Amino acid sequence: MDFEHFFAGKDDSGRRLDKVIRRFLNDESLSSIYKSLRKGFIKVNEKKQEAGYKINENDDISIATFLLINQNKEKSQKSKTNTKIDEKIVLFRNEKIIFLNKPYDIPVQPSKEYKRKTLCEIVESDYEYNNKNQKKSICFRTGPLHRLDRKTTGIIAFSQNIDGARLFSKTMKEHNIQKIYLGIVNGNMKDEMIFDDKIIKSQKVENNFNTVKVLDKNDSKGKISHTKATPIAHGKYLDFDVTLVQFLITTGRTHQIRAQSSSHGFSLFGDTAYGSKKFLGFNRDFFLHAYKIAFSNEDSQKLDIPKEIKAPLDKDFLDALSKMGINHEILN
Repeated sequence: MDFEHFFAGKDDSGRRLDKVIRRFLNDESLSSIYKSLRKGFIKVNEKKQEAGYKINENDDISIATFLLINQNKEKSQKSKTNTKIDEKIVLFRNEKIIFLNKPYDIPVQPSKEYKRKTLCEIVESDYEYNNKNQKKSICFRTGPLHRLDRKTTGIIAFSQNIDGARLFSKTMKEHNIQKIYLGIVNGNMKDEMIFDDKIIKSQKVENNFNTVKVLDKNDSKGKISHTKATPIAHGKYLDFDVTLVQFLITTGRTHQIRAQSSSHGFSLFGDTAYGSKKFLGFNRDFFLHAYKIAFSNEDSQKLDIPKEIKAPLDKDFLDALSKMGINHEILN
């Protein structure tokens, strides 16, 4: 009987054998997997093992070839070629984590509506390329560590190993990460504003796009959302006042900045989903950029990353500021 061999990496240690096998035989029921283990169609280090066996680094997990063929393995791999990511969008990377400057109009996660490669697929391909000659984890899959809207640009982090994923997620859960965005809003925001509301998903659905609704912070529904908006510079486009605003968020709700800023009278310039007029002469619908992410000394040391990472504004954002009479050098 022919077998295909897979070697466990460091990130696989301590995982149950049956959970690991589901990575390869995800269409099989657990009872079928248990049966294959009993019959010796699945082995560890050339020996039969129980489903609850805990994997160790360097374990040789062998699976009968006919089981993999039945799973249509070739289809699952999509005949993809592994390629490196464009280094121009890489802000920082190490063995734990990678930070990217996300381009405009590319979703992070795959969807039925978007047919081109998403950021997740691009990063996964890059991960496979960089590890093609190394012993990789069977279970670990690189993935985004926080959210960013399709039409929002700027910093987004992806895990590169299980330690990076766990440490970053713990830091996020403990609210030890400072996330700062830059956005262009309609109107003349003169003073710093604190948005302290609740947000709930709206029933409105247009072209498979869900908006959110801002509620009073004392409402029984929704999730609390905190945003601090600080005006940086003022300008004009045609006869309309605009303001370059720094947004500091301590929660990460869907469309948080877009919905809250609009609710408080300052919709993002061009963001028609949240009350703005549509403006011609620009290469994007609105301008919102995840500009900076900052960590405590302790967390930056654990992740082996700088305390602060910035994502430069792209050409379209800079051109928009120029058209509005705003000098972007104020950010330096």
